[in-house]
Amino acid sequence: MNNLRPSRRRPTRRPLLLKISLLPRWLLPTALLVLVLQVAMPITSAPAQAQAPTQPVIVTFGLDFGNARTSICVGETVSYRVRVIARVLVPGHPDAGLYRVTGVSLTQTFDGSILQDMTSVMTTPPIAALFADVALDVTYQLKGIAPGRTSIDYAGVVTISGQPLAVPSTYPVADSLHVRVVPCNLKVVTIARFTQRLIGGTVKGIVIIYDGHLRGDQEGYYVGEADVVYLINAAIPGCGYANTLKLGKVTMRGRLDNDEVIHVDLTFDTATGSEIIPCEVGTGGGDVFITPGPLKITVPNVGGSVTLQQPIRNPAGSANATVNAYITIESIQ
Repeated sequence: MNNLRPSRRRPTRRPLLLKISLLPRWLLPTALLVLVLQVAMPITSAPAQAQAPTQPVIVTFGLDFGNARTSICVGETVSYRVRVIARVLVPGHPDAGLYRVTGVSLTQTFDGSILQDMTSVMTTPPIAALFADVALDVTYQLKGIAPGRTSIDYAGVVTISGQPLAVPSTYPVADSLHVRVVPCNLKVVTIARFTQRLIGGTVKGIVIIYDGHLRGDQEGYYVGEADVVYLINAAIPGCGYANTLKLGKVTMRGRLDNDEVIHVDLTFDTATGSEIIPCEVGTGGGDVFITPGPLKITVPNVGGSVTLQQPIRNPAGSANATVNAYITIESIQ
């Protein structure tokens, strides 16, 4: 018995040319040409498709205010630059035709009791600008004439040509700026009167702030200092009387809150002096002082007047003064 194993036949690999030879003879030259071209050609990635040359540039338009002021002072004139800007929606292909701006209109409206238009000259680029990034460039001059809040509303239309009829030839534009006009300068006047009846006499006084000025900013914070005039009359029964004129100082701080209400705090210094009251035998009086208590005044943003009570301290004790306080708005110069 043979121990010989049966041999395995390896599959016969026919050469490429043999496979090609099995093709019909009339197709053989063509197959060889294709094979040579495929082997010789390098492998490259397909290039990105460029924008179709028939796709036009598609744009829309909007308003640009830049870094516009939203808070100004009463009496202040501010420049507002408004531009109509083109925004590209589809880059398109320039060979398909570029748009041309043929007309722009723009109107401005606001509350005329708060703002006043002081515009004298406006500049714009020439109409019929080709492919204009800025279709209109206008600078308005507006002055704050009274405290309050208002919106400056802009509306207009841009007309273009040079795009397919499927794209509208007119573009409406509209936007608003919200502006607050602040009373940056205030004037304070107060008149306080008091009477103090004592066992040994009577003291009457008038305390006046006649020219108090507060200076503020667009955020509505105020500071100031003013002179205070003290007119004091002291009388002693059976003797005479003395009239004394003294000057003092008051420190003023204020703010305008979000509800358009002005708050002013007054802090008074102590005024000192002396008085002499003649009597039949000798004299009365002596060293004196007067210290009005702090005063808080609240009025609307357009100013106003209030009546308040204010404590007054002096050597004879304390008294309550009735105060008429007035705050008026001053325009900045």
